[in-house]
Amino acid sequence: MVMLNGLDGERAAGIRAQVGESIASRRDLLAGDLAGALRGPLAGVLEGDALNAYASLIIDLLADTANDGRLDPRAGKVVDLQLLCPEPLSVRSLFESIHRASQVALDELALHEHLGATSEPWGFVSELVRLAALDLQVAVTERLMLTPAQSVVRDSLTTLVARPAFDVAMAKEVDRAQRRGHPIALILFDVDRLSSINRELGYGAGDRLLERLGILARRFFRNDDWLGRHGEDSIAALLPETSLDDASALAHRFRRTVQQRMVLVDHRTDARVAVTVSAAVVASEKLLTHIDPNIFMAEAEAALLRAKMNGPNQMEQVTVQPASLSILGAANLLDCPPIEIRRLVRAGVLAAAKRGRHYHLDRGSVERYRAQRTQPL
Repeated sequence: MVMLNGLDGERAAGIRAQVGESIASRRDLLAGDLAGALRGPLAGVLEGDALNAYASLIIDLLADTANDGRLDPRAGKVVDLQLLCPEPLSVRSLFESIHRASQVALDELALHEHLGATSEPWGFVSELVRLAALDLQVAVTERLMLTPAQSVVRDSLTTLVARPAFDVAMAKEVDRAQRRGHPIALILFDVDRLSSINRELGYGAGDRLLERLGILARRFFRNDDWLGRHGEDSIAALLPETSLDDASALAHRFRRTVQQRMVLVDHRTDARVAVTVSAAVVASEKLLTHIDPNIFMAEAEAALLRAKMNGPNQMEQVTVQPASLSILGAANLLDCPPIEIRRLVRAGVLAAAKRGRHYHLDRGSVERYRAQRTQPL
């Protein structure tokens, strides 16, 4: 029998139905609280009756998703939400609205007689609402990708998924990998010498190169993989159910494909300009506990920096350990230089252990320090 957070499948399904029904029955109250929470952030974009209708629809969708465990992006209410949102409302604002809806729902559910914060199933209830919010965010993302107005979800140059939508997809896939015990991998590709190419051939050449790189990536990777624009000169590939070895092999083949197919020509001299990409591959074979998706990205960015330091057309591989972080990974996560991480280790603020030539920081101590820094004064 499948167990979920210590609950058998039948009881978990019953609690899921109770949570969905409880959110739906308190719809007007929760929508009022959500509208109040969004009044400031969405001022000038959604106000009055439009804001109230927007909040009510998000609560309805959250209840449906919590009850069913999934949400079809083609569902009528998802379409209604898309039509209700004016063009100035960014995807980030939409995702933030859904996140706040989950917080409002959890605040109300915490007082529930049978499901509340003092009850035995509360851990499952809170996880269920959080995952329902992620499912809703992904459904909205997929819906927007099905429509002509894709600029808020698609990067206009590479036509890959834009960063806000990619971050939501990564959070969802990391959660899914943890729940099902599947491996997951993330690859970052960075175009070597893009600044030099722009200087030598003009910025139009760099833009055409990134556009072609996006097309090549879409043809190369699977339909189930998430491909996104990561930075000015880099793209990301999120590969569900993929091991480090398999992801590394794919990254190597893609780098070789880029080198073979993407050659620029300087029309002033007819000189051929070689194009290469450096890569970072990070993966976890099995996530035993929940892990912040930002840790994956921090380790990937750190690995990509190490690859670039070794020269063009290089690749770094990292196995993400659920309990530890590299120094560069912690620096990226905390948005500070590596020397500051070393100072915090020496001061005893962050716990670290040396393995071979490298130090590995305790993930719990890094996350606690990160949470303390972000707490309001």
